[in-house]
Amino acid sequence: MTREDLLRAIGTVEESRLARCEKNREPSMVIHEEDSKMEKGKHSKRKLIPKVWLIAAILAAMAVTMGCAWAVHLTIAAHPDYAVLDGTCIPKEIIHLSVSDVTKTDMHVSVAIDGFDPDSEQAIYMLQNGPFVLERMTDQGWMQLPVLVDDPEWDADTVWTDGNSDWIVNWSAVYGVLDSGTYRYTITLLEGCEPVSVEFTIGTELDTELAEHLESILSADTYYVSYTVRNEFGSFENLSEEEKDLLESEDAVWVYEYWKSGKDLIHLIYRDDVLWVGMMYKDGIKYTLDHEGDDRTKPIIGWNPWPDMDINRLTDWISLLAETPDSWEAEYADGALVKLHRSRPTDKYDNYPVEVTSFETWEFSTGNHAQADQKFSDQDVDAAQVFSWEDDRKNMKALDVEFVNTDAQPVSIASEAIARAKTECTAEFDKIIVYRDEEAGMWKVEFQIMYGYQGYQFVYLNDQGITRMVSAAGSKVPEWQDMYPNP
Repeated sequence: MTREDLLRAIGTVEESRLARCEKNREPSMVIHEEDSKMEKGKHSKRKLIPKVWLIAAILAAMAVTMGCAWAVHLTIAAHPDYAVLDGTCIPKEIIHLSVSDVTKTDMHVSVAIDGFDPDSEQAIYMLQNGPFVLERMTDQGWMQLPVLVDDPEWDADTVWTDGNSDWIVNWSAVYGVLDSGTYRYTITLLEGCEPVSVEFTIGTELDTELAEHLESILSADTYYVSYTVRNEFGSFENLSEEEKDLLESEDAVWVYEYWKSGKDLIHLIYRDDVLWVGMMYKDGIKYTLDHEGDDRTKPIIGWNPWPDMDINRLTDWISLLAETPDSWEAEYADGALVKLHRSRPTDKYDNYPVEVTSFETWEFSTGNHAQADQKFSDQDVDAAQVFSWEDDRKNMKALDVEFVNTDAQPVSIASEAIARAKTECTAEFDKIIVYRDEEAGMWKVEFQIMYGYQGYQFVYLNDQGITRMVSAAGSKVPEWQDMYPNP
């Protein structure tokens, strides 16, 4: 597709607008997928099988080639002469949304852009699963739904697309379980373009009583929810030795804990009573639990902030429950839902020819503030790794910048160092790690750009919160196009 072809396809775009867009040329685009939901429509979007959770846990903990809290980051080399378009170049009239697999907590969304040729020399920056609002049709017209979480901070992912894309939107944490009715989903899809909308209808498939109990739990100021899953495998006689080893390694009991205390949320995953990985939103900061590599026998490094962790993923459990409510056996006590359980026999496991029965149990409780508060206080979010200020001062090249933090504001814990260093950082970061030199009384706050794949920025502070040095470093791996050059 030439520039003239694109102009004719879009029709309403002025050539001057397109010319401005073509000045913005990038050698690479970023594709960002949520692995826990297996987006892009190529895999099942919901699987209560430990293998999927295991993969997600490993990705969240390692954050090496796959970063983000439960996300995969890939860099795809593009031709350096491609013109990168944004929403200022594309009128909303040629953007079409459609939905499928609608439940009371989530749905599959697809987008298509008219007149965009996959073989053209243009690419588009799109905000996939970006900021959106939900409205409900009432007798008075469209009414925006109230939110259960203030400032939900929707994940806004930059992707490269050929004019078509799809994703799964989950609103359970922010809007709860929706009642039957007609709704409108409005999303800011392209930067610089007006929001686009699509209407959808929710039927009555979810049992009203169960929906009300789930909504009550989700809306409670304090809750504890646990999900336990255990698999019993049949004969492995039709499997190879490699397949047997794989399935035997998955023969474990997994427990997923979800805690809420006020606006704080925490999600912990255990395998055979060993803490595997965690995600947390506490005091307005989002964290993930890091380990030293993927060996769970080594000490836990501690909690590290992850600015783009999606809050509503912490309460994804409600979507899983709402999916097939008739398969669960519910138990109530004093009028409250306390347990759901079921067993599910299948004749194959993740396409392996082996019989398996999954035993699943959900347990719920609300109102225990003391227990929830203790759970959060047990999490040491101020853990800091060790570094040498003397070595870094000699070996790291200082940037020639004017410092912001020049007045004293004492820093005694890692979270205070983060808040202070953020004012000094000039990069768009997506992960933070804090280091401490106790003897020198110095803090080092590391801001990772694309999880280190596009470099780092370091801010060094003393205990008085005064910046002593700002430095930077290149990517931790070779550029993707150097590893996989264009043919």
